[in-house]
Amino acid sequence: VDHYLANASRSKILPSVAALRKEMLTDKNTALAKYEANTFDARPLNDPRFDSVVVIYTGEGSLGSGFFVKPDTVLTNWHVVEDSKFVGMKLYDGQETFGRILVSDVRLDLALIKVQSRGKPVQFYKEKKLDLGKTVEAIGHPKGLNFSITRGVISAIRKGQGFGQPKQSGRVLAPRSVGGDEVLYIQTDASINAGNSG
Repeated sequence: VDHYLANASRSKILPSVAALRKEMLTDKNTALAKYEANTFDARPLNDPRFDSVVVIYTGEGSLGSGFFVKPDTVLTNWHVVEDSKFVGMKLYDGQETFGRILVSDVRLDLALIKVQSRGKPVQFYKEKKLDLGKTVEAIGHPKGLNFSITRGVISAIRKGQGFGQPKQSGRVLAPRSVGGDEVLYIQTDASINAGNSG
């Protein structure tokens, strides 16, 4: 009542319920526009790459990164999932889902996950060479700071020891042992921390 009395001079008679609804809708749209104009949204909607990235939760308090290579398949590092059969995931739009580990390669430190939800597959670089000094970006979740992006350059491309032991008789021996087969590494100065893996 006090609010009405304070604003009584602004009141007007509306001819019908339809006119009242129209007035209420106009007020609502004006209020929503004002709210949106004063609200900061941290989602970089102009960067569609985030829609291909997921947070991977192993259930042991740690997390890693992954990205869609097919609408229902995510690629990540083996050391993110290790011997897990299932992992929880969160997409950039906030949707939570889970996935089942399809296959993994300790030597290349890679794992494929079949996902319950669907996502936008990442676009792969298709050139045959990488130039030193070329700008690169790393998207991930460093130290639990979900969906972060860092930038750097390609510092070098070199061969080095893989993650596990060399293959013997068609099988891989104990994971995390020193002396894996030689693989190609891309060295970068883009900041990468625990949580970026994947």
